[in-house]
Amino acid sequence: MTAMRTGALVAASLLLGAVSARADAALKPYGFVRFDAILNDSPMNHPQFPMWVQSEIDLEDGPSGVAKDKGEISFHPRLTRVGVDLVKTAIGESASIAGKIEIDFQNGGRESRETPRMRHGYLTITSGTFEVLAGQTWDLVSPLYPYVNHDGLMWNAGNTGDRRPQVRFTSTRPAGDGKMRVAAAFGMPNAVDGQDLDGNGVLDGAYAMVPSTQGLLEFSSSKITFGVWGEFHRERLVVTDSSSVSEKDYDAMLFGAHLKAPLGSQLTLVAEAFSGKNADDLRGGIGQGLNLGLDREIATQGGFAELQFKANPNWTFAAGATLDDPDDDDLSNGGRALNQVIYGAARLKTLERVQVGLEYLHWKTEYKNAADGDANRIDLWASLGF
Repeated sequence: MTAMRTGALVAASLLLGAVSARADAALKPYGFVRFDAILNDSPMNHPQFPMWVQSEIDLEDGPSGVAKDKGEISFHPRLTRVGVDLVKTAIGESASIAGKIEIDFQNGGRESRETPRMRHGYLTITSGTFEVLAGQTWDLVSPLYPYVNHDGLMWNAGNTGDRRPQVRFTSTRPAGDGKMRVAAAFGMPNAVDGQDLDGNGVLDGAYAMVPSTQGLLEFSSSKITFGVWGEFHRERLVVTDSSSVSEKDYDAMLFGAHLKAPLGSQLTLVAEAFSGKNADDLRGGIGQGLNLGLDREIATQGGFAELQFKANPNWTFAAGATLDDPDDDDLSNGGRALNQVIYGAARLKTLERVQVGLEYLHWKTEYKNAADGDANRIDLWASLGF
């Protein structure tokens, strides 16, 4: 209840602050109201925020597992978003400071008592082509995301990267007919998975005292956007046996590339590919990072590819596929061995600030030596921006 009250006060303060802001520190509010109506024909790990299909069984086969092809519905406004940009303010003659605060309501709570979630909260200092960012925002890795599933962004199903507190340094310079962006960030490890496997009360990555170290090199122009990126951090666990107490380190890493390329005036290709291990804090490995039973990191690879077709200024269509494929040798029985999705979507901009979308996803999750799960998911949504 305290969290809900706090979130409501934050949202109210943002809007009230925008109205009363001084001219030299102008605030620009933005956001939208959104409603989603969702149908899943088989149980997902979460009806609104899906990342995989649960292992399904026929009820007559045994008492454990979830019933095969038993669907669920969900109606929610949780993706409603409120944000405020703090407009750039000059610092001396050559630098400026700016900031952003943005929340939505996809953070748990009962269906009529949605809990606010901070998406972004950061400040930037810019001087010429160089920028320093401090606060919470997107990871540098995996900067693109699929057109569908705005709740979960196809995390743990082929799209990686999330948001976390970080300090980021970026240089953006002209390069040919475009620009080159070089960035490095040092962020909070286990900010996403909250991992404390040894139960000592400290996040495993924080205990190792190695930040989530990320890098990005990207070229972008009107013709193409292409980049490569990577992340590394370490996790330390306290290991206790009958005669001793020791510590053991496990590495986490992710490397990949992204591409966005127009194929004519109406068609655009969007794609990413990744490979890594112990990548669950970056939404890879189908939510699996360490296998303590086998004493190893879980390796994984995957990505997504998508075509977007802008038929006219109002209609956009998209179709694509995603894949997250952990190494079976790193999994115990019952582990999630493969996650793949094929999808299509249509989006209509009616009026100036109104959008309506329809998405269909066919989802299949395979398990090691256990029953697989597959689901068809339909999401009909509408939003009104401001």
